[in-house]
Amino acid sequence: MDHFGSPANPQSVVSSLLGGQTPMHGVSGIGPSGGPVSVNPSSIQANYQSMFSIGPSSLNVAGAQSIHSTNGPSSIFNPHNEPSSVLNSFSSEFKGPTSVTNLLAGVPSSASYSDQQPPESVSNLAVPMTPLHSAESVHRTPKQHHQPHSAAAQPPPSNMPTFVPATPFSNASVEIPSPTLQNIVSTVNLGVQLDLKQIALRARNAEYNPKRFAAVIMRIREPRTTALIFSSGKMVCTGAKSEETSRLAARKYARIVQKIGFNAKFTEFKVQNMVGSCDVKFPIQLEGLCITHAQFSTYEPELFPGLIYRMVKPRVVLLIFVSGKVVITGAKFKKDIDEAFSQIYPILKGFKKSKAENGQLFEWAVGQFVSFVGANFAGLLPESDENGTSSDVPLSCVSSQFASSALSFGLNVPFFAVRAFFDLVSFDENDQRLIELDFWRFRLVSVWSAILLERQSQLKKLAEETLLSINRHFSHWSVPNDRRAEFALEKVWHHLRYFEHSAAKEALRVASELSGIEKVEFGGALGRRTRFQQKEVPQLFLQVTLSSSQNGDGSLAPSPSELPKNCESGDDTLLERIVFSEGSEQKVLNPVQCACVLGMALVERHDKATADEIRTEETTAFLEEIINQKSCWAVQFRALYERSLLERQNRRRMERACAQLESLGKVLDSATPSSVILSHRLCLLFASNPTPFWTVLKWHANVLLSLGCLSDALRIFERLQLWEETVQCFVSLRQSEKAEALVRRLLEQREEPLYLCLLGDVTGDAECYQKAIRISDDKSFRARFSLAQHLLSRKQFDESMDHYSRAVQIQPLQLTAWFNYGFAAMKCRDFQTASKAFHRCVDIDPSHFEALNNLGASYFLMGERQRAEKIFLEAQKLNRQNSHVLENLQIIEAEAKAKKEAEELAKNQEVIAKKGGDSSNLG
Repeated sequence: MDHFGSPANPQSVVSSLLGGQTPMHGVSGIGPSGGPVSVNPSSIQANYQSMFSIGPSSLNVAGAQSIHSTNGPSSIFNPHNEPSSVLNSFSSEFKGPTSVTNLLAGVPSSASYSDQQPPESVSNLAVPMTPLHSAESVHRTPKQHHQPHSAAAQPPPSNMPTFVPATPFSNASVEIPSPTLQNIVSTVNLGVQLDLKQIALRARNAEYNPKRFAAVIMRIREPRTTALIFSSGKMVCTGAKSEETSRLAARKYARIVQKIGFNAKFTEFKVQNMVGSCDVKFPIQLEGLCITHAQFSTYEPELFPGLIYRMVKPRVVLLIFVSGKVVITGAKFKKDIDEAFSQIYPILKGFKKSKAENGQLFEWAVGQFVSFVGANFAGLLPESDENGTSSDVPLSCVSSQFASSALSFGLNVPFFAVRAFFDLVSFDENDQRLIELDFWRFRLVSVWSAILLERQSQLKKLAEETLLSINRHFSHWSVPNDRRAEFALEKVWHHLRYFEHSAAKEALRVASELSGIEKVEFGGALGRRTRFQQKEVPQLFLQVTLSSSQNGDGSLAPSPSELPKNCESGDDTLLERIVFSEGSEQKVLNPVQCACVLGMALVERHDKATADEIRTEETTAFLEEIINQKSCWAVQFRALYERSLLERQNRRRMERACAQLESLGKVLDSATPSSVILSHRLCLLFASNPTPFWTVLKWHANVLLSLGCLSDALRIFERLQLWEETVQCFVSLRQSEKAEALVRRLLEQREEPLYLCLLGDVTGDAECYQKAIRISDDKSFRARFSLAQHLLSRKQFDESMDHYSRAVQIQPLQLTAWFNYGFAAMKCRDFQTASKAFHRCVDIDPSHFEALNNLGASYFLMGERQRAEKIFLEAQKLNRQNSHVLENLQIIEAEAKAKKEAEELAKNQEVIAKKGGDSSNLG
């Protein structure tokens, strides 16, 4: 056993030369999890907006059937289920047909030390990885523009060109971006009748569901394409990026059919459709373009957010979006796509939105950002409501791959199921209009940090720079105190995210003063906690004292029906809430004051290293006060969420915690496009440290696991594609063979560093970690950290130090890696390196008393006794109930006392020697 203890139980420095603190097995970091947004097949006439990922899947043709599912491309078929013509099939870059579910994606587990994240096991640790590249993008336009434009529309007298050109035919002498091919759809006749059931049974990666679609859907990895094979022998191949690869893929499919036993031939190969895309890098006035080019344009934003431009020569269809994205479809040759774009580009330049003219780009960008936050943090999915009308929030489509790339830091990427990738990054461009309010930039960085898999030091630096700019003008900010207090609360959550507790406390103090809170303290009163309690005993409650200028009316408090549901426990012994005999009158707090009380609860909990019963009671008193106030949606939601995290370890409250998390998860996972609820839910959302929907669902699954509901938990993990947690479930059930089979099946689809690390965790094969390092170009924190943990468990401390050193270079904010790095260094008796590693732990999290304990031990072993004693005293302040920290202090004091006694004996001996005393009797 290590003599400096484990994170949960640090031990003393007795026999200190034998080692250091037992390493931590969790990764400190944000581990969001979530679920993919599924797309159901529906006709174009019924709802355009559920059928588009980056651009449209197909265009409406009279009498045609539009098919768009996660299993195949969008195509047009005749009544005999044979391909007649394929107008458009917009594919994902990596999967061929449009899909919103990707089994290749994965997410990390959450921190073991953070109170905000679910626990991890020893062998399964968090890593960044590649996100889903075809996550759903949702598109909307403002309602005030929801008027269809027709050829009869007349241009207004201003802001519009006075000419009405015909189809463009000349190339302008401007530098034109080059469109890239995104998908090629081709058809082949195999010349033989096919038994689709036999093909589905004998071929790999083949699906056949005749009730859903009368064709076999088959996929191959190289080239990555998808084929639709019909019983008549006709085949549609989609997903290729060039005609050569499309032909090669079609031949491979024909060969697969031949090997199954059919006399298939490869005839009548023909490219039916090419899809290209390009970004002109500027917003476009679609209304003006439609009116001026009414002969060729159709723009009905209620049905589809893009303008449909039908060009005569070459005969293609262009889909033009306000963000500047252009999709070209219907071409048979690549030169047609290039020619069409070269003709339309000069026209689009003429309808470029001028920021100086309309002055609305900043408001537009804020609208994009608010919609993004509502979709992921408030359960406000920007989808059509029951009447088919659109949300009031103006949204714009953007490629999920582009957005994910722009918001990523190497392998630290946004969680794959983030909804509605809008032009979020355009809000952060270097433009005077966009950076006019650094306040919104700070919110942007905060949300950016929340959707990443791990904390990122670059974002911390960016947020600090923005805060410096804001603080210079904060005292001159001419807004109400409630608004200033809201911003101060947002600073609190930023500081807590990066373990800056002192700065968080100072920001909370400012917010409390601005909101009119004079004092918050605990009180005691007689009350009953159980149903059968006869004698009342003192119970804890919270007292909030307001300044004289604040009289706390309830005008801002909404009706209870608009708030998240407060689930009842239904326990046969415990009461739902404490019943006080004195019945003290509760002061009414406004929403900002409730948000400040919530901040006090969480700051106090984060500031203490232990979560003992007293600390839990204090936090519960804070949360119950907020819940009883019923102030606003965001604050109420966060209070219920935090109460559930506290109660999940209480056996009598565990069922309520599970029901509450399920209820909150359903709220965030549902679509509520009402503009009234939009404004209500976004009130104080940023000031209450919003939680993304995938985190709530992940916690719900963890509570289900603790209750023994394994199948329900696994269902949530699989839906969220949390393969690491799924593997942990199998391992905890001693079903390692199932875990290994799952990981190998994922690796067959695509090799990812995470999957290789999971395979190494299950099999104990270090070569898996080495391969993960190679394929990630040594940029995967997970791979380096897992290999270090593997070596550490086998007591190969020297080798593990090298891998820990590289891991903390990749992710310098990973608390667990620094802690275990120091542990390995102590085992190697490299106390200088150990002290630096533990110092870094304390810098990241000053309340980490285990790191302080080991830091003191390092200095003790280096001979710096006085410095070690001061550090041990600081560790004792953080956790006074840990006997091993006290033992370390006793060792220091005993050594100092022994030294003092030795000095006194030496002095006595000198005195005796000077007096000529005889000491021969000693021998």
